[in-house]
Amino acid sequence: MRVTFAFVASALVVSLVLRTLNYFSDKRNNPFSVKAQVFLSWTLSVSILTLVPLDVGYSLSKMTTENGEHENHRTDDGTMSYMWGLTYWSTFLLTWVILPLHQIYEDSGDFTFASRCSTALRENVVFYLVLVGILCIGATGLLFFGSLDASSLSAYGIVVANAWGISTGILLVGYGLVEVPRALYKRSFLDDRPTRAYKRVAHVSRSLQEAHEDLKKVCKAVATTARVMPRRHELRWAMDIIESEVPDAETLRMDNNNNNNNNNGGGPSSSSPMQAAGTSSSRRGSYGEMNAMGVMMDDDDDDAMLDYDYDLEKDLARLRRRLKRSLRVYRRTRAQYVEAVEDAFQAEATYQTSKSAHGRLIKPPSASGGIISQDLLQNGSALRDGGGVSSSSSPSPSIRSIRDSIEKFYRCTFEPMTCKVLAFSFAFLSLAIILAESTIWTGDALGEHATLSLFGVIVERNVNNVLTLHMAIFVPLFYVCFCAYLSLGRLGMFSFYTLVPYGTDSLSLLFNASLVCRYSAPLAYNFLALLPVLSRPSV
Repeated sequence: MRVTFAFVASALVVSLVLRTLNYFSDKRNNPFSVKAQVFLSWTLSVSILTLVPLDVGYSLSKMTTENGEHENHRTDDGTMSYMWGLTYWSTFLLTWVILPLHQIYEDSGDFTFASRCSTALRENVVFYLVLVGILCIGATGLLFFGSLDASSLSAYGIVVANAWGISTGILLVGYGLVEVPRALYKRSFLDDRPTRAYKRVAHVSRSLQEAHEDLKKVCKAVATTARVMPRRHELRWAMDIIESEVPDAETLRMDNNNNNNNNNGGGPSSSSPMQAAGTSSSRRGSYGEMNAMGVMMDDDDDDAMLDYDYDLEKDLARLRRRLKRSLRVYRRTRAQYVEAVEDAFQAEATYQTSKSAHGRLIKPPSASGGIISQDLLQNGSALRDGGGVSSSSSPSPSIRSIRDSIEKFYRCTFEPMTCKVLAFSFAFLSLAIILAESTIWTGDALGEHATLSLFGVIVERNVNNVLTLHMAIFVPLFYVCFCAYLSLGRLGMFSFYTLVPYGTDSLSLLFNASLVCRYSAPLAYNFLALLPVLSRPSV
């Protein structure tokens, strides 16, 4: 049974990671190396969903094992120790060494592989030197005031290494425990959905306008540097690389007009100006027309953006890095805008359907005929599954009526009711986890066999039922991990990084993978603390 659970849980973990990576990754702009490393990092981190139930099962089985089976348990202990060590040290190297190096490598604007590796190594060394310096200052202060002696320095290092992960991990879980039921409960009310969707469209629209303006400034810097650089200059090859990465001026102008139309009209328009994107002239020929196309700035704009010396390769690398950053922000903000508009269309259509006097199903605007088009997102259709686009062979009226009735029932009745049921179910699970977290240290006061942890009681009463034992650990641990990683995704709203469906850039994926690896061990340790039965001497 344990082998079956391990196989099924591992397959589920891999499937979830693949689905999540496919959902968030920008397929067109993210290299395979980034996707492979993020997949490895997420898989190793989420593997605690398999390791923790198996480890608890092996530990509790010792309580009911006869003496003749001790040899088997020694083998099981060795296997679990090896798996825990492999997972811990792999995630440790990923989060502190490999992923930070890869992040700076992707962000670097250098033109050769060796130069980009050198930049990544140099910036990470500076960061870790500063971090070690801060820790040394803290240790020196404690030694000076007598709060710490030389023999306890190792304990000081262990406390510093674990306190940050455990304390912030609990905060992340706490936010998710409240946010998940609340978000589901809000979604169950159809009348409020359009208002929230419109507010999000307005917010993302302003962000897209700011990203577009910033990209225009960088494009002006590139155009000016390319114009003043002699064609036979020794670094002209580097300038050509930068020019090749500049988006077409016509595309930028069309995207900007598209956004302005929504801002002025108060909502999405029925005709899309995006279909001309990609039909512009070559990049080098478009520089002379940038003013007319809206890419060039006014004369009183910030001239610091143009301060790049083409005689130095490091300045050209700095210009290229600035361009790459602006493009990343612009693309992911544009993807957010597409998602927000789609959600607004869907929310408005669902609301109108629920209020329709004739019971008519109202569908959201078509992706091909509305404001959202393939050119806007540049990595597939805006409605990923082809929603709203009719098939070539139109179904008969009776089939269409049945299909519309099923869709109306799902959107107006089944989905809101399901959201409410899930909201109350997750609220109960959240309360059980909060109660168990708040009473971790009350075991001694309550006695050996008294506990306020619901999961501890379930585990203790199902020691001999392997399947129930594993599921009683897997389900709440999965919910805890989901809450923590949801909070990590929301952390991107503070501009550290941003996870956007089908539009997340490589740097954001790597940054998120680094944080996920960092919280894997603290989440596992914290959940084990919710099971008081494991702290008894007989275990």
